Amino acid sequence: MIKEEEVEALDLRKLRKAIPRDCFQSSTIRSLAYVLRDFAYAGLLLFSATKIDFIESRGLRVLAWFTYGLLQGFVGTGIWILGHECGHGAFSPSTVLNDVLGWLLHSVLLVPYFSWKITHARHHRYTGHMGRDMVFVPSIKPKAEQHRRTITSKIQQVLEDFEDIPIYSALHLLGHQLLGWQLYLTFNLTSGKESLPAHSGQRKWLPNQSHFDPWSSLFTASQRPLILISDFGLALTGACLFYCGRRVGFWRLVLTYFVPYLWVHHWLGKLQI
Repeated sequence: MIKEEEVEALDLRKLRKAIPRDCFQSSTIRSLAYVLRDFAYAGLLLFSATKIDFIESRGLRVLAWFTYGLLQGFVGTGIWILGHECGHGAFSPSTVLNDVLGWLLHSVLLVPYFSWKITHARHHRYTGHMGRDMVFVPSIKPKAEQHRRTITSKIQQVLEDFEDIPIYSALHLLGHQLLGWQLYLTFNLTSGKESLPAHSGQRKWLPNQSHFDPWSSLFTASQRPLILISDFGLALTGACLFYCGRRVGFWRLVLTYFVPYLWVHHWLGKLQI
């Protein structure tokens, strides 16, 4: 009898053979050119932002800052996608270059590269699986008799009754766009119940599913060093942002970095890659 994993492997081999071979050939030079291009765009926009305060009209200044945040968010999304391709090994034939550049690009955007890479690979392996997929797994209603008994089910029913109210939908969308990515990284929300690795390296006295914790149940013991490297990248970026905030003011830092940061995750939420 053929196992489920063997069927998946057969299907993947058939799919791979149907794709032209040149689609699997990556160009390091072309990929690096994309990185240089996007950082040139980011630098040009950042330089332009230094001139916004010289605009006399307050309304035009607000419009200029909004435009800057939107455009820088587009650029940041491009940089995020380049890091994403590094995680898939599609940026370059070199595994080392993929991981070094992926770590740099994602750390700049406060993304834990290796932590995300590990769970994202499982997401692509089990995309659409109601138990094993890592993200976008819808909740399942319990049976009728169980649904009446639990407090959680009653709360869920009340929330479902509010879904048709426009203001509730608007607040839910706003919360998803502002905090959805961060909540996913911290608590691994929307994952399947069977999505965790069989031999995780979690602490028995403090189980969790955080992408930031090397002892999280999301990872095996052998993956802990990679999670620490991811956290180190975030710490470096955080230190740089704090230094910049001290130099130019934290409100200016919000406008130049964190507003585009929110736009990036807005577009990523739409892409659902």
